[in-house]
Amino acid sequence: MLTSSADVSVTKHQSIQDGIKPTTLRSYVHTDASDDAVQDVVKAVHKAAVQKTVKQNQNLDDFDKGVVRRTIYDLHKKSQSATMPNLQQALKKKDIDVSISTVSRTVRLLGFRFYKNASSRRFVSERDDIVLMRMTYLRKIHVGSSQQGLIPGCGLIFESKTNSSDYHDEMNKKHFTEWFRDTLLPKLPPLSVIIMNNAPYHSHLDPDSRVRNTSSNKSEISAWLEKSIVQYDKKMKKAELLDLVTQHKPLPRYIIDEVASANGHEILRTPPFHCELNPIEMVWSYLKGYVARHNSSCKEKDILKLFEEAKSHIDAERWA
Repeated sequence: MLTSSADVSVTKHQSIQDGIKPTTLRSYVHTDASDDAVQDVVKAVHKAAVQKTVKQNQNLDDFDKGVVRRTIYDLHKKSQSATMPNLQQALKKKDIDVSISTVSRTVRLLGFRFYKNASSRRFVSERDDIVLMRMTYLRKIHVGSSQQGLIPGCGLIFESKTNSSDYHDEMNKKHFTEWFRDTLLPKLPPLSVIIMNNAPYHSHLDPDSRVRNTSSNKSEISAWLEKSIVQYDKKMKKAELLDLVTQHKPLPRYIIDEVASANGHEILRTPPFHCELNPIEMVWSYLKGYVARHNSSCKEKDILKLFEEAKSHIDAERWA
């Protein structure tokens, strides 16, 4: 195949845009062995684009997300702007080398927001509502069961039935509520404070606490407003009715909270994105680590035996 200097110039420009080395494109363009050089170039461009996308869509695990959060706090303590470039460089020093887009996405998932400083550069700061929930939680928390460690007879162990690597996928609100009501509550000391995270199966709403949203039709929204004794004009548009719903939206009431309250206990929820503030995390980490270190057969009966051994180590001293 013959090419002109203009073809080479365009090829070089295109290669820079698509992230392909000019030599790679030239090897396709100048070959005489293939009549499908253009198709080969297209395939190469597509492959590079896919690889680039994969690199940008890296995901961080919970441990690395915790490092990201602490790094943002450290930047603020040092009076340094928590901009994306600064945060990315700080994370690299901690062996977390990811793209700017991954850092940005993780920051949002952790409940932070982006703001602009005087020079119009974006920096990261925590949402005010998250700060408030964290402070409220820390003032109320009672690290319970320090008198006895783990509560005997409350374990819930079952074999995974899915291919998911996340054990949370095995649990649902029905199974959790049954275990909570029938197994845990009868064994709790009076007036206990039960600390939970915000997993969906911990937080299913009381039906009366549910509010109408954009997926509801006008008649459903109107019925909700009437039930909630909220006055409205029947000529109002759907958007106006939903605005009234937002103004009169009740505080969420969770089934689990009501079950606990009926038995004289209180539910205290960790702030969103703060699993490290749940006292059980360190204990759970020890249990899993013990099993992983001593598991040599991968047989169910041996794993259960190791788990029971690990639980026997969680006494009042270790829990406290």
